[in-house]
Amino acid sequence: MCSPELSDLEISIWQEFVDNGVTLVGITAVNQGQIDQFVIDNGLTFPILKDTRSGPGIGTGIVYDQYYIPNQGSPYPRDFIIGTDGIVYYSNNEIDTQSMIAIIETLLDEQEVSVLDENSSIQQQLKLVKAYPNPFNSSININFNITNQSNIQISIFDLNGRLISNNNLGIRRAGNQSIHWSPSDAISSGTYLYSIESQSNIINGKVLYLK
Repeated sequence: MCSPELSDLEISIWQEFVDNGVTLVGITAVNQGQIDQFVIDNGLTFPILKDTRSGPGIGTGIVYDQYYIPNQGSPYPRDFIIGTDGIVYYSNNEIDTQSMIAIIETLLDEQEVSVLDENSSIQQQLKLVKAYPNPFNSSININFNITNQSNIQISIFDLNGRLISNNNLGIRRAGNQSIHWSPSDAISSGTYLYSIESQSNIINGKVLYLK
């Protein structure tokens, strides 16, 4: 019988994001025959790789040991999301598909630039450099670049469009700039949208806050 959790990973992550360059890979140190039977029993199409055992017992593989999280109780394999930059953005010893999807969508999200005046001589005056860390759990820095001196305003909204924070930064000189946001205790975990506006264009982006 197919595990509902593994079926969820198969359908909601592997099949859903395969065209976005997301790779879902399982890894275990059991023998190849057990791996093959496990794939058949659970109807999986994503690859399950064989780890090299590093010792006796469950969860003792060379790769597994590199990602072992002490004091979490469960000896069973954990779930990780690793970005193209090699940073581990998520780890859990229980399957939580919804949280994984939210983080994947955040990592995949492309920053959008909307030009307000197509005839402006300073089109795309405002350009995003990076929002990090994202996801974050206490504060986040949003770095951007402006090519000409401009008044800058940043607004942050929840997914329902409710304004969470609004800050007019005033006139900023050309060059690299940084905005620091620390959510108040009243702000709950979730995905938030930010909008940075100059006199000629707007950057819209998405960040994931995890308490």
